[in-house]
Amino acid sequence: MSVAREKKRKRDVEEKEIAIRKAEKRIKTAVNKAKKALTARGVAARKEEKARKLAVQELEAKGEPVPDALRVPIRDPEKNPTAEEREALLPHPSLIQALGDLQPHQDIPIDPNLLEDDPEFILEPAQEIVEVPEDDEDSEGNINLEELVDSSDLESNASIDTIARNADFVAFGY
Repeated sequence: MSVAREKKRKRDVEEKEIAIRKAEKRIKTAVNKAKKALTARGVAARKEEKARKLAVQELEAKGEPVPDALRVPIRDPEKNPTAEEREALLPHPSLIQALGDLQPHQDIPIDPNLLEDDPEFILEPAQEIVEVPEDDEDSEGNINLEELVDSSDLESNASIDTIARNADFVAFGY
């Protein structure tokens, strides 16, 4: 019976290793595919930029005005990628998650002192007793509305004069 269990355990370990290798290969393939696409876009952009520069030189040599559209340089996505293009180089999160689920979890080292059977507790008497004031709420969380003060009744630090002095007024002529 133990021979069969050992075979099953070995088979499960091998299947898991194969699945990990496949997941790693999928991630590597996805990243390489994205890099290849970015390189192809970069090559195309460099060709377009070269053609644009040539067209500008020809127009300037003839003495003709250069259109504004030809004055704008073409960005090379390979040399100057946008945030979206950089993000496209990263593998899809589902691939990373699948690989993480397959890989064995790393054991986090635990402080041996935490594993003691009889942890040591030190109890110290309180120095003073602090009374906690009661809230304006009753036991059910309702607020006593009668004790609340209307904010319009309170004196304000800013008067109307300070508001008028700091405000910008526009004079209208009639």
